[in-house]
Amino acid sequence: MPPISETDFVDALKCGVQRTIKLIGRLTDYHGGAVKTEYLITADIAREFIERGYEVGVECLNRHMVNAMTKLNGAASKDLRSKRTDVAIMQDGIIPLAIIEVKIRANNFSRIQQDLHKITSTMSMMQARIASNVIGASVFEMHIAGSRKRYSVEQLEEAVLKIERAFEKHLQGYALEKPDFTFSMKPLQSLDSGVVGREIESVGNQLAWGQDGHATLYWVILIRSTRSIPAPPKTIAELRKVGVR
Repeated sequence: MPPISETDFVDALKCGVQRTIKLIGRLTDYHGGAVKTEYLITADIAREFIERGYEVGVECLNRHMVNAMTKLNGAASKDLRSKRTDVAIMQDGIIPLAIIEVKIRANNFSRIQQDLHKITSTMSMMQARIASNVIGASVFEMHIAGSRKRYSVEQLEEAVLKIERAFEKHLQGYALEKPDFTFSMKPLQSLDSGVVGREIESVGNQLAWGQDGHATLYWVILIRSTRSIPAPPKTIAELRKVGVR
């Protein structure tokens, strides 16, 4: 199986998240809201990739991705210990193609920083030629509850944009600490599709406030390795000298 194109990968994430959004919609009379367990999103993303014909593992041990075929010489994969990835896309059970972590209610960057570190540390232990074909992804839910003071769509959208700008600023700083990787943040749905204002209900001949609104949106930070891929050795002597990097 060839590497996954970034376009197809993001499209699959969007469709997986939409599965979750539709379910929450049905459960809340289409008012929507936050997910209460990360596993629901994890399962929907995994199911989407499975239906597209990919080999998918859920709660996959990271050390299984950093194996004898993929490990960088000298990398101590034992440091991964029992770390697991929410969704892993593999080739023949050996070659990793994507590493996906999921986080709910991530309204500040610190909520996903551990996931970013887990993904980058795992990819760092892979040979450069393997890591170059792996897409790392931190998928996260941003949820802002409505209130008496924050009830309109415009107010909720403004709150979302404020958090988005803060994420992008922190991500730029984080990227400086990881020069072997690139990071890009992308929305997995449109802004207006995840923002609901406070409801207005009809009570007899009068109007009254209903349940509070909310903003519940999904994002992904894509992670790619930028390490240079060594040129293949041309002689037996070169092969013995450089080994596998």
